[in-house]
Formats: sequence, C-alpha cells, structure tokens
Amino acid sequence: MQRRSGSGELGKGQRRTTTTPKTRKAPIASVSADFSREQFDLLKRERDEALEQQTATSEVLKLISRSTFDLQTVLNTLVESAARLCEAYDSIIALRQGEFLHGKAHYGPIPFLTEWPIQRGWVSGRAVIERKPVHVNDVQASVDEFPDASKAALRLGYRTILAVPLLRQDEVIGVLVVRRTEVKPFTDKQIELVTTFADQAVIAI
Repeated sequence: MQRRSGSGELGKGQRRTTTTPKTRKAPIASVSADFSREQFDLLKRERDEALEQQTATSEVLKLISRSTFDLQTVLNTLVESAARLCEAYDSIIALRQGEFLHGKAHYGPIPFLTEWPIQRGWVSGRAVIERKPVHVNDVQASVDEFPDASKAALRLGYRTILAVPLLRQDEVIGVLVVRRTEVKPFTDKQIELVTTFADQAVIAI
C-alpha cells in the first residue's frame, strides 16, 4: 500500500488528478438576439419615417412644378404633411401683410387666429423678427417671455409650439407653425423637417 508523503508528494504509481471548476456562461446569445431585434425595429422605423417624409416632400414639389399649380392647394398639402409627419395636433401657414400675420392655411382641430400682430410677445412674431425658428416647450407657462402667446394658448388650448419663418433671401414673408395640446417638445429631426416644409412654401409663393 502506497502512502502520500508528508510533503504532499504522491507515491509511485499514483496519478495527480485535477478538477476544473464548472463555470456558468452568461446568456450572451439571448441578449444579443434581443439587442438585434431592437436595432432592427429602430432601423425599420427610421426607414419608414424617411420614406414617408421623402414621399410627402416629393408630392409638394410635383404640385409646385406644374405650370398651372394652385397655391392654396400647395399650402394645404404642406400644413397637413407638417402636422402629420411631426406628430403635431395642427399646423398653420401665415403670410406677412405689413405688420400683421394672416392665416392662409390650417390643418388640425386646434382653433387658430386669422390675424395677429408681428410682435415679440407672440411666438410666431418672434420668429419673424429674429428670422429663426422659435421653439417653446410650454407657451402657457411662458407668461413673462410670451405674454400674448400665453394668453392665446390658454384660450385655444395648446402648449408646445414651434414657429419657423418663411425666408425669401433676406425677407421674411410668413411663418409655418406647428402646435401640440400637451407639453411635448419637438425633436431636432422634426424641427429640421418643418424647416424643409417652410422652404417649400417659399418656393411655391
């Protein structure tokens, strides 16, 4: 009978055996699959949105390119596309006449004014004066900065508003406005899209 020596060495004929501890592998495949599905859904959604936007802008350009196009039809198409693609409750195109803005096209359930002054107390007036988009997350709460717009928003029932000026060279000829009844700011992509529709309105006008 062979014995293990006191130093821990094995005797003759004995073989050292080692046991490898079992490790549990993380469910990499499952996580990866979930991640891939999320990425796929996101890419598909972005693709569908881009296609819808491209189709909408192409339709407007086709209307404009016709030799006998109707301006009102183009403006109506623009406000509908802007409201629908930007997930807004309504959209307005107003044209400048002197020191006032006059509503020329409207789409959506929110009531709108047919005429209002070009003043800094109005979001659209500020956009015309500063010649750049003005985006207000909650105009009802912006009493100090936009007193006139805040009163109108409380009366008509809208909260978030974006106004983009219609720029023809250095002249502001109007404004494109989109609104929401809840506090939900527009994304950078949506602001860019509204700007594109504003440019198309200028081409038509």
